[in-house]
Amino acid sequence: MIEDDMQTPDRSAAFSDINAESDRSMREKRVPALDREAPVGPEADVSPSDISQVRDLLFGSHNREYERRFRLIERQNDMLQATVQRLNERLSRLDNENSELRERLRDGNAQLQSRLEEMQLALYHRLDEIQRTLTDRIQGYQRDADGRFDELHATMTNLFDELDANKPDQQQIADMVIDLGMRIKRTIRRPMLSDTQRLLDD
Repeated sequence: MIEDDMQTPDRSAAFSDINAESDRSMREKRVPALDREAPVGPEADVSPSDISQVRDLLFGSHNREYERRFRLIERQNDMLQATVQRLNERLSRLDNENSELRERLRDGNAQLQSRLEEMQLALYHRLDEIQRTLTDRIQGYQRDADGRFDELHATMTNLFDELDANKPDQQQIADMVIDLGMRIKRTIRRPMLSDTQRLLDD
């Protein structure tokens, strides 16, 4: 026991020396990031790869998911814009086609209306011309008929005078009257019918 008590101070001194040496070694090997004398902030020697690694560790999975969703949204947006553009182009073509059809319809209606007016005017002129021609011919026929009537009246008068002078029998008189009537009928009706038919054919 006495020997153990005598050796105790030596053990304590040895432990003290070991702890002191360990402290010195710790101070010499301390981490620069925790050293108060190491540069901090803009002067710290931090590489972009270190920042990228830290960011990837902290937000890597979220960033990848966000990037995937963003690319998906971009693709959908591009597809939607392409669809809208195609629809706008289609609507533009349809509008142009409708404008052309409306223009053609207006032109067709205008041409048809003009043609109908021309035909109607030509018909009115033709009817007026026919009416004037008929009126003139009827008046001419009337004058001709009056002249023929006067001529026939004179012929009949001469015939009756001749009959009174020659004293023919009744049969001869009847034959002469019938023959005269037929000649008068052919002379009056034939020119009138021929001219009227020719006018209607025109």
